Order: sequence, then C-alpha cells, then structure tokens
Amino acid sequence: MRFLVYTVIVLTLIAGAWTAADWIGLIFKRSAADPELLALVPEAAASIAYELDRRRWTSYTIQEGRNPLRILSNAGLPPEYRKRRFPPEQEWNYGIEYQILDSGGAVLASRIYHHRTKLRLFQDKNRKREYNASFYLTPKVQPADARIMLINLTGLVKPAAIRFRLASADADLRDVSIRLYTPELTPDYRLRPTWQRMNDRQKSRLADGNVYPKELLAEQEKQNIVARIWNPLGPAGVRGRNYVSREIYVLVENEGEEMLTEGLPAGLFADAFHRSIVPVPEKGGRLILRFEPAFRDQLKKGTITIRWYGLGPTNRSTHNVHWNGSPASFIKSFSGGILEISAPSPLVTRAFLTEGGQETEITPIPYQLRAYVFDGSAPLQFPVEHNRDTATPFRIDLRRIIQPGVKTPGPLAVSYQILDSSGAAIRTGNLTLPFVASPYETVTGEQPAPVISEPVSFHFLMPATAKGIRLAAGSQVLAVAYNRPESLPREISVPEDYYRSYDNEQHHPAWFPLYHPDHDRLLMTKRTILLTAQIRPPKDIPDLIAGRYTWEDYHPEGNWLARRLVTPWDRRIAYHRDSLPSLFSPLAVGSTTSVTLEADTGLALVEPTVIYQRKGTGPFRARIAVDGRPVFSGNLDGALGEIKLMPIPTGRHTLTVTAPAGVRFAINHTGPAPGSSSIRLANRFQGSELSFVYEKTSREDELLGARYYAPASAGRKAAIRVICEAAGKKGIGPWNSWSFPEQRFTIRLDDGEKSQALGTDGALLLGAEPMYVFFGADLPPGRYRIRFITDRPAEGYLLLSRTTPGISPRRTIHQEGEARTIEITE
Repeated sequence: MRFLVYTVIVLTLIAGAWTAADWIGLIFKRSAADPELLALVPEAAASIAYELDRRRWTSYTIQEGRNPLRILSNAGLPPEYRKRRFPPEQEWNYGIEYQILDSGGAVLASRIYHHRTKLRLFQDKNRKREYNASFYLTPKVQPADARIMLINLTGLVKPAAIRFRLASADADLRDVSIRLYTPELTPDYRLRPTWQRMNDRQKSRLADGNVYPKELLAEQEKQNIVARIWNPLGPAGVRGRNYVSREIYVLVENEGEEMLTEGLPAGLFADAFHRSIVPVPEKGGRLILRFEPAFRDQLKKGTITIRWYGLGPTNRSTHNVHWNGSPASFIKSFSGGILEISAPSPLVTRAFLTEGGQETEITPIPYQLRAYVFDGSAPLQFPVEHNRDTATPFRIDLRRIIQPGVKTPGPLAVSYQILDSSGAAIRTGNLTLPFVASPYETVTGEQPAPVISEPVSFHFLMPATAKGIRLAAGSQVLAVAYNRPESLPREISVPEDYYRSYDNEQHHPAWFPLYHPDHDRLLMTKRTILLTAQIRPPKDIPDLIAGRYTWEDYHPEGNWLARRLVTPWDRRIAYHRDSLPSLFSPLAVGSTTSVTLEADTGLALVEPTVIYQRKGTGPFRARIAVDGRPVFSGNLDGALGEIKLMPIPTGRHTLTVTAPAGVRFAINHTGPAPGSSSIRLANRFQGSELSFVYEKTSREDELLGARYYAPASAGRKAAIRVICEAAGKKGIGPWNSWSFPEQRFTIRLDDGEKSQALGTDGALLLGAEPMYVFFGADLPPGRYRIRFITDRPAEGYLLLSRTTPGISPRRTIHQEGEARTIEITE
C-alpha cells in the first residue's frame, strides 16, 4: 500500500514537472515574441499546427464515419515579410502530398494537392496599427494566408489513417504547417442553444453562404448552420520524434482594412520599351489623350511620340508631346486607324472621343493570351482533333521570355514531333526561334515587366493519322496553339475589319486558340502564364511609300467583258509614273489652266486625253485650246465621255476650256492633283462568277487586291465569295504563313466612292474598300484558279491586280507620233 502511495506521488511530481515545463516554454515564447504580436494575442484564437517534412510523414488516425477531412495549411515566410506590402498578384506556391491507408498500412489513395497563397496586410480603423491575420510567437516565421483543402473518403474501403508530407515549395518559403479537422454532428438538443450563444458577428459570418441575412433565417436554417462542427485532430506518435508542433494565432474578429500596394492608374501602360495602342473608330473624330505617370519614383523628362496609322501607307502622321513627369494632355482630330504611343518613362494613357461637348472614353482593354511553358526537361504535347478524319490546319505561336537585365539571347532550336495514336513519330524536325523583343506584349501583372519576344508562327496541315504534337527546347519557350477546320471559310467584313479594335478582334476569328487538356496541372506547376497583348500597327514597305513598285491587272480567261471606270483617285496609294495615262487632273472651265505634260522617259511627244463628266445627258458644245490654239471644238453628248487630242510636245502649256456650267473636265499625263480621277479597265460580271488564273512565282507571300463596284440601285451591301483552287496537296509543313482556300467578304458599298463607266449612261457605281487574296508560304509556285462569286449577278464590276514593291527590270517599246498644227474653223 505504501508503494502505491509513493508511486502516485512520483507520477504527480512528474506531471507537475511536465506542466511546469509547458508553462515555462510558453513564458519563454511570449518573452521572446514581438510586443506588437503579444498585443494581438487577446484578440486571437490559438490552435496547434503541425510542421510538414519533405521526407518524414506526419500521420493521423481516422475514426470511422468522419468524412470529409478538412485541412488548413499555412506556408511560412521569413519574419521580415510580416509588414511588407506585396502586389495583389504576388503569390507563393507549395504542394502537399497525402496518402490514405487502410488498417494494414496499404495505400488506398495518393495525391499531391497544390496551393497558391498570399500574405495580406491589414490596418485597423484608426490607422494606428498594421498586422497580419495570423502569426506565430516563435519560431521566427510569418505564416502566410491559410489555404483549405477537403478530402472526401467516400468510395475508399475502410480508410484507417492519412499521412502528409511536403512535396514542393517556392524558395522563399521556410516551411509549411497544417491543421486537420474532422466533422462532428451536433446533438439535436444543442442546436438551438449553440446558435443563441453566438454573437452577432459570428452569426453574420456563418450566414454569408445563405440567400438571406441572419435576421431572416428560418429556425431550421439556423440549425442547419450549426449542425456540424469541425473538431481538431492531432497526429499519431510522439511529439518531437514523429511530428513537430507549434501554436498558431488567428484573429477571431478581423475588422481591419486590407492594405494594398499602390497599383497602376487606369489606362494603357507604356515606357521606354513598351508601347501602347489606341484604336481610332472608323468615323474618327476629335481625340483627347491624357497622360499620367505610372510610378512617382521613375519620372524622366523627355518626349511622348504619337504615331497615327490610317488606311493605306500614305496615311501617316507623327506628333510629339513634351513630358516633364506631370499629367499632360494632347488634343487633335484623327480619321479612323490606330495610334501608337511611345514614352520616355513609365506612364499610362487614357483616350477620349469628344463630340458636342461630351467625352466618351475609348481607352481599350488589351486582350490576354494563355501561353504554356516547355523546355528540354519538360516537353509540351498538344492533342490534334480532326473533323471526320480530314486533315486539320494547326498553328503554333512560339515566344521566349527573359527577365529584366538579362542579356538578349540568340536564336533557339525548338524540336517537334508529330505523333500518331500509338505515340510513334510521323514527322520530326526543328523550328528556329529568333529573339526579337516585342514592344507590344508583357507578362500580365508583373513589374518590372519581363521582355517577351515577338511571336513566330508555324503552320501545319495535320493528316488524319496525326493525334498530337510534342515540343521541346533547350531553354524555356512559351507556346500558344490554334486550330481550325480546313473547310471553314474565312469571314471578313469590309471595311469594318480593317479598322481594328479590341472589341472586334475576335469577331470573325481565323484561328481558334486551344486550351491545354492538362491545364490545371500545368497551372499548379507554374508552366502556364498569362500574356497581355495588343493589336499591331501596319508594317509599311518603304518602296510602296516612295512609289517604287509595279502593278499588274488580271482579266478572266476565255471570253470576258469589261468597262473603263472613272473613279476618284485613291490618294492613299503613292503616285507612280506608270499611272500617267490613267490619272486625270481637273481643268478649270472658262479660264486658263497651266499644266506640265509628261511622258515616259525619252519621249518628246504625248497624246493626252480629256474626259468630261456632268449630271445632264443632252448635247452641249465645248471648245479646248492649247497655248491659245484650238485643238477641239464641237458638240458633245451624254453624262461622261472622252476626247482624244493630237500629239503635243511635252513640257509646260496653257489649256483653256469653254463649256456650259456644270460640266467638269480633266486631262491625263499631268500627274496627280487634288480632285484627280483614275480610269481603269474593270471586269464585268456577266453572271454570278468571274474566274481568273494566277501564277504564283515564289515560295514567299504574295498578295492580290480586288475592288468591287455595283450600281447604286443594288443597295449598300454585297457578299463576295473568293475560292482559290490549288493544283495539289500542300503537305504537312511547317510554313511561316497560311492561305485560306475560301474567303467570304461582306462588303459595304460606300457613298463616298462614286464611280462611272465610260460607254454607258453614266449611272453611279458605288465602290468598296479593297479585298485581299493572300497566297502564303504554304502554297508552292504554280498556277491557281481564283473564283469570285457575287450575290448580285450581272450588276457589278471587279478590278483584280497585284502590286509588287521594288523596281523590276523591263523592256518597253514606244512608237512616237508626229506633232501637228490643227486649225479649227468656227
């Protein structure tokens, strides 16, 4: 009996020693803690968290019927991160591996759960204190925001235990700890008292998931809220040997305001390298551009450059705004097109269209692209889907990314494999990816922004046996994949689609971006990023701007009809001397006009033509004199016509035209002038179709331009189908560009483009902006038939031509006439 008493006394002393040790440890923790953290302890709830190890498992015993399991995890950051304000997009990644075991230790399920966490900083209402929602007293680690995962045990045969360990973590993370909770049903007799004992804030928080606020909840809804309580569960084993624990404090009632880093002002971002693009609506108007510094600590004086791009290479202008780092504005009227803004230092731009004293903001929101990352150790594979076992056009856009301050890399070889259903390679090869930095693309949300290369497109025609494509490279590459049905026509609205905007950028998509089937895993493993992209300004060709080009008109094969059309001169096309015979400058009526007649190099004589236009149709009398000598006098008729003059020496002359009021005259061989007209031979639709043969001469890209004219009585809309019939199959690829076998143009016939056909009654013809037929690198040299099919049979005219930049050698033979003096007897 005495031995039993001594035993009890010893055990009591040991228990007291352990209790004293815990109290001493707690006192030590609190004495070593930050006083600001100690001040938060009365407002926080303490719970036990268990640190995960990369090699050792932390195991828990599961009681039967406790499903699901709720796990809260906190990543640990360095203590100096505690009061740092992070950008809203700043995140840290970690993965937790878990295994569910039966009573014999066999693994029933095994998973890795990936988390992305943040660290939010709060400030109390009086703005006297900054704090985090959770904290440790010791060790010196700052827990990041908690993340929750639920594990459903349904379907597993008698799960008896679960164990966890750390699978992965970002370099900044010091550790990861977890808390595990199992559900326990509240007895019916405690449901009502449990709800009544809660304070208003607790009730409001629990009622957030309901349609009605706490005041309008029915009694049954209240009981449902408190029917299940989550109880903490500790791990199996001995503390210090099988697991490591610590106390985590979480503020119970956090009424503070989250403190965020100052974000960019609203608008489009630009700096010394990145440019911003503002589309100008088709009708144009008076625009206001407002500039504001993006970062107050990165101000730099300089010049903001604004470049306007309209339709056609000659519609360009450049404007400068002095920038001293303070908010500034720029006001000017622009026609439809796009504005490109360059800046000396980081700034944001907002654009407004003004009309009648009202401002309408037209600042666009750049579109975003989902890119997937691959390299040599982690290749990327996209599946290829087919429509009814037909070949599928497939496109891959590749980009590279480098961090600020890193030397620009050289070209990179990207290997590809086209795979069949068994995974065997049908085709292998390498794609060369240069690095040309893009001023229009950035990684979304990152500052300073990494440098992104301009995308390089590779096009394939995947055979029906191809089921996937695998990509690999020696360093990181970004890939965006697209496909489209081969038989799908390309839809284009003219001119609406020529005035590019972010709203209609995908209105008629030519290619459809692919969402990777394993997107979630790639997202968790940081193998996908979001890119912010902008539309691009047109690339001007210097030879076209300088008038160094040749053009060739095309006419249908076989029997065809045509008319010469008198159309307003398109000043967006640079003047070329070859157009001297077809370009007509206006002449004054009733007074003398001084002109300089020009001809081809080496010719001393020119045979000019004079055309006339008017609204009436009856006969009238006209007289034309050159240098005071009459060269034409007689009666004319009709709404329009032409007068051929005798050969006249080149050089400066005076012309005097006498005619009734309302008749307009113009002469060729004088070069361009305001109000000039062009005469071109246009092909006439006899039925619903015109068919041409075009010979592609190279593997390079080639472009044809087509213009359509129709009577004003035919309406303001027309539809044209353009079908290109290739001689043979294209092969698999890859090619740097792609041709569409069928395009459907919905064209708007504009009242501003009025034309007339010579040899007719002069009825007005309405013209449209050009349609473009593209022959890409996927089409080899050869003869191709092009079919134009209209929805308005026998009513329209079509001009088809090709403009080739540069000066090509050619041989021209001229037969010069004889100058004669003409005497006109009145």
